[in-house]
Amino acid sequence: MGTAVRPHRIPISGWQGGQQLADSSGWTYDLEVLQSPERGKALGVEALRRGWPPLTPPLIVQLIVRNEKGEEVETDNATLARRLVHLTMSVELVSPDGTGSRSMMRVRPPSPRGTVQPYYPTSAPPPYSLQRTLLGSSVRTPQILTREGRKGLYFIFQDLIVRPEGRYSLEGKILDLAGPPHIGTSIGVTHPLTYSRTKPFDVM
Repeated sequence: MGTAVRPHRIPISGWQGGQQLADSSGWTYDLEVLQSPERGKALGVEALRRGWPPLTPPLIVQLIVRNEKGEEVETDNATLARRLVHLTMSVELVSPDGTGSRSMMRVRPPSPRGTVQPYYPTSAPPPYSLQRTLLGSSVRTPQILTREGRKGLYFIFQDLIVRPEGRYSLEGKILDLAGPPHIGTSIGVTHPLTYSRTKPFDVM
C-alpha cells in the first residue's frame, strides 16, 4: 500500500444530544483521494469465490472538515465525534469521466460459455437480468488514523471487485444519516455533503 496510516478509536465521550446543532451548522466537508485503484480482474457473471483479487491498490480517501472560519476541525473535537457517528461514505462505479453510472449491468441467462456483455440500461426486458457491477463493502464509516504523524479521518475500501471488463472510475459521496443539523431526517431526504472521484482504471 502506498499510503501508510495507523488506526485510533473514534471517541464516543461528550455526547450531549442537540448541542451540536449550533456548533457544526457552518462546517464544510471535502474529500481528498490519497490512493486510487489502478487495475482489477473482472469477475464476470460467476459467483464470487474466496480469494478473488480486489481492485488494487485499495481506495483510500481522507475527509477534511472545516469550521465556518475555514479552519480544519481536529479529530478530538467533541462535536465532530458526535457527527462522525452518523457519517458514511459510499462509492459507485461510474464512467471514466464520471458522467454515467456503471452500477448495474444487463446480462443474459447463464450459458455454457459463461460469457457476458455488460450494458448499462434504465430498464432490462426479458430475457435479460440485472446484476450489480461492484461487489464488496461499498459503504464505509470514517476511521481516525495517523498519517505522517498527524491524525485524520479516512475511508479505506480494500475489498472492491468489479464484474465486467472495462475502464471505470469510482465516485464517492459523504452522507450524514442524521440529516442536516437544522432539518434532520424528518423530510426523508439526505443530500450528500460532498463528492469525490478517482482516476480512471482498467478492469481486465
